Amino acid sequence: DVLLKLKNIAPGHLPAAQNDIQAKTGTWAERLSQPIKEETKHAIVMHQNLLEKALNIFFLSVIRFLFFLFFRVKVKGAHNLSRQGPMIICANHASYLDGPLLFCFLNSQCILNTYFLGLKAYFDHPLIIWAKKLFRFIPIDKNMEVSESLQICTYVLKSGKNLCIFPEGRRSLNGTLQPFKKGIGILIHEANVAVIPVYINGAFQ
Repeated sequence: DVLLKLKNIAPGHLPAAQNDIQAKTGTWAERLSQPIKEETKHAIVMHQNLLEKALNIFFLSVIRFLFFLFFRVKVKGAHNLSRQGPMIICANHASYLDGPLLFCFLNSQCILNTYFLGLKAYFDHPLIIWAKKLFRFIPIDKNMEVSESLQICTYVLKSGKNLCIFPEGRRSLNGTLQPFKKGIGILIHEANVAVIPVYINGAFQ
C-alpha cells in the first residue's frame, strides 16, 4: 500500500533554520528579484492549448487508475490543495514512482497549474524529454548556482503557478528522510506562499 499525507503550512512560516536565512534576507531578496535567462523563460510553458490540457487530464486518469489498482494508493489531507493562488508542494523522495504519485493525487484544476522541478539529467532522458513541456517539467542542472535555480522557482511562483519540489535534492537509498537542501528554506522564506508538505509512505518498499 502507498499512502500520501498532505499538510498545510501558512505562507512565510519556516520552522527550521529561520534565523540563519533571515540574516541573509536582503541578499537573497535581491538575487531572486533578478530576471531569469531568456532561453530559460522560453523553455517554461506558462500557457497550454486545449489539446495539451486534455492530454494531461487523460494521463492523470490513466495513472490514477493504475496506481489505485496495483498499489492501492490512499491520500489523506487532499483538501489542503483546495486553496487558491501559488503554492509550493514539498515531498519526500524514496522511489522512482514519486513523481507520478504526486501527479496522480492532484486534482484536474491543480495539475494544470503545477510545475515539477527535477534534475536535468533525468528530464533530458530520451524516454522523458518529449514530455517536458506537456507535463511542465523544469530541468535544473546540478552544476547550476543555487541563486539561479531559485530565480527560476521564483519566476514560476510569481506567475501564479504551483511548484512541486523534492527538498532532499535526491532519492533516498534506504527509504529514510534525508537532510533538506538549503534552497527550499530560502525559497519558502522569500516567496511567502503557502507550503504543502507531502509524505509518501510505502513507495520505497
